[in-house]
Amino acid sequence: MKNLFTPIIFLLISAFAPLDYLQAQCSPGNAQTDLKVNNVKARLRNTGDIWWDGTTGMYVVPYTETSNVSALFTGALWLSGYTPGGALRLAAPTYGAQFSQFDYWPGPLSPSTGEVTTAECNNWNKFFQVNRTEINAFQNDFADNGVLDDPIPPSILGWPAKGNPFFAQVNGYDLPFGEEMAPYYDRNENDKYEPHLGDVPLLKGDVSIWWVYNDNGNFHADSGGEPLKMEIQANAFSYNTQDDPDSAYIDNSTFYEFKLKYRGDQPLANAYFSLWVDPDLGCYQDDYIGCLPDHNMAFVYNGDTFDETCVGINGYGSEIPVLGMKVIKPFSYLDNDNVEQVLPFSSFTYYLNAGGALGIPYSDPDLPNEYYNYMTGKWRDGTPFSKGGNGYNPGAPAYPYAFDNSDNNGQAWTECTITGDPDDRRFLMNFGPINVFPGEEYEFVYAVMFWPNQPYPCPDLENYVEDGDSLVAFYNWVSEEINNIPQPSGVSQAPFEQSLIKVFPNPMDQGSWFYVKGDRAPIRDLTLTNIEGQVVRRYENVQQTSLLMERNGLPSGAYFYQALLEDGTVSTGKLILQ
Repeated sequence: MKNLFTPIIFLLISAFAPLDYLQAQCSPGNAQTDLKVNNVKARLRNTGDIWWDGTTGMYVVPYTETSNVSALFTGALWLSGYTPGGALRLAAPTYGAQFSQFDYWPGPLSPSTGEVTTAECNNWNKFFQVNRTEINAFQNDFADNGVLDDPIPPSILGWPAKGNPFFAQVNGYDLPFGEEMAPYYDRNENDKYEPHLGDVPLLKGDVSIWWVYNDNGNFHADSGGEPLKMEIQANAFSYNTQDDPDSAYIDNSTFYEFKLKYRGDQPLANAYFSLWVDPDLGCYQDDYIGCLPDHNMAFVYNGDTFDETCVGINGYGSEIPVLGMKVIKPFSYLDNDNVEQVLPFSSFTYYLNAGGALGIPYSDPDLPNEYYNYMTGKWRDGTPFSKGGNGYNPGAPAYPYAFDNSDNNGQAWTECTITGDPDDRRFLMNFGPINVFPGEEYEFVYAVMFWPNQPYPCPDLENYVEDGDSLVAFYNWVSEEINNIPQPSGVSQAPFEQSLIKVFPNPMDQGSWFYVKGDRAPIRDLTLTNIEGQVVRRYENVQQTSLLMERNGLPSGAYFYQALLEDGTVSTGKLILQ
């Protein structure tokens, strides 16, 4: 276990907690599970902090049954805002789990009061998981004659979706009445989940894991903040493309979706939402970080050319990766005109374990206002981040994005160019400000991407932008495809069977045509979409084993194809036009 700076005040605040903090007396959640579908094994916890077991980093990549090198230590969502009376509300977990100090607890909140009972926290101390094998079998069973002939798997029968009449039978407690919970396909569009009539969980990934937690189950002993009364519904998933080399960026990624429901009874001003990450890339003592604000990306990479094992933590040795956070959908909400509004990526901030060699202004936050400072583009002491050096220069013009690769006196501003000392860093991707009103809902989606064995020293972070854009396109495509239920009888829902289709040349450098061939069966229909999810080519009723597709002015970039074959299978993949 690495050494963590945990201010003593965290352990003392609970003794002086105002009575209005303790509206519930929930015990901390203790459910944990692993998302392990592709080249990643990611630990999930229902206490808001993920990727660790409460002691040790558990984001293992590349994952095998014998591998044990983690690329992340932990991470969480931080939330903040001010009441009309000027009181700061804050949920910002870090390392309190090691001392049974938490800011989040399992379970949903009451829409009318923003409260949760101890029993409800205990009931929801769990994860709900579905997988593609069960979903495919269920859909095919229903598709052949409109009736479910086989028993419904408990994971589908007990899915925590709105109005599920079987939920209590499977899980032993009731759903919140009339509330939207886990996503599902409503076959007869009657606004309730009825698996016996063919309704099915909306599955993204080959495995999808859903859970719900809140910040009002007890006192915020980790950060010392006052609760916001926020309910958070989370969904983690990943894909296995069966080792298709063109889709390695998918096999090395995990996805995270969040729906935040504000159950407070008063508005919050100057609110910020943040993704906080402690990114230990193998050995935690020699990391660098950086960001690309225009691409909603942040990175951790090694500060030297060898990642040693340190203090019992396994390193990557000479085959050092780069790991990135790609925000797919920044925090967003629907305004009064039902138009989606997106919060800007307002700042990228960081600090060091106990301040490292730089001291207190660079160190872990202690008091609630210090957490808020890091969320709003400032250092712990309130000094705005500035451009150049390590970003701390009192009196200099404020600049919100640390190490953003932008020009600084003729050099790209990165940790490599300032030759800073590699260290144990934590960073925040911050979004805001926004005024949050009672009853509002926000969505947030990001992915963790991993590129193994990269060239060192100082890998070029711009090299990873295209894969990030492709991942966004893939996510958007998947989000559209899951709404295509029901599939015709015999059509497989499996999104990856690349061996069934060959596309060449791929990448396509020059020329006006590319060739598509169905290896197992003739092609029935084929669709090509760009990275924004827009259809740029559509071929219907092909009924041939091969097809010539004309480039005809398509700009360079990444595209996705989907082919429906005559035997009912679906094959997808990526096409690169140079």
